[in-house]
Amino acid sequence: MMTFPKSISALAFVAVALFACNKSKERALEAIDEVRSESMLDAVDRAVETPVDALTMRAGGGADCGEGGSPWPDCVDITDSGEDVYPRTIIIDFGDDCFTPNGLQRTGTIEVVLTGDVRNEEGTVRTVTFEDLTIGDVMTVNGTRILTNTGQNEEGQWTFAQETSTTIDRPVLDIVRTYAGTRTWLGGHDTEECGDDIWQRDGSGEKIISNGMNDGVVTVTYDAVVYDRPCGYPVSGTVTLVRNQLERIMDFGDGTCDALAELTINGTTYLFDLETHEIIE
Repeated sequence: MMTFPKSISALAFVAVALFACNKSKERALEAIDEVRSESMLDAVDRAVETPVDALTMRAGGGADCGEGGSPWPDCVDITDSGEDVYPRTIIIDFGDDCFTPNGLQRTGTIEVVLTGDVRNEEGTVRTVTFEDLTIGDVMTVNGTRILTNTGQNEEGQWTFAQETSTTIDRPVLDIVRTYAGTRTWLGGHDTEECGDDIWQRDGSGEKIISNGMNDGVVTVTYDAVVYDRPCGYPVSGTVTLVRNQLERIMDFGDGTCDALAELTINGTTYLFDLETHEIIE
């Protein structure tokens, strides 16, 4: 019978332990990256959705919904087939000389097609198509977002079905996103400006993430996530990300306006900064 010195057995045990520890760290970093990516993409979604809402759901454009008192910066060229004439087509062209407030070049176009007054008419549809919408070297977005007015709920709040299918190309990875859910207009529908809008989002979808070596699938569920436009951040509800049966849960709190969320990964809770998209505690 062959035996091994105790020292070799101990070394083997240490090697296994180190391997397990490294794998655990890799999974933790992967989980944090997924949450950071989702938080950034959600912020980009809202940055685009807000001025589109201003153009299509507000009489007079809803100037307080965009940059510097306008739904869109001056560098954007907007072509409108005509208000109150349907189907209505709006082309938003960023050209070559349009930059974000922090200096990132924006190029590409957004096409918006409306079948009717999507704000107030049940059954009307708004289709938003991104064509090579580029933000510096950070990302390029292509795809569609379809919003359908589904009427008022029992509380008299307007509700909308939402479907999205987008591709985001980033320097180190590509993301294909699909989503289906609802938007509920909780507050601000009866005013002409959109600075007081409050929306709730419910629904689910998935992201296929490719880094050139392998693909990963992440399911994403939004449960009563409330976006308070005067605040600028989600103020309540949860987003749950699941990959390889492991959950990452972002909890936005009880309605208080702040740039913070509680992030729970594998039973450990952290404080997550929604401005920097980083863990701070």
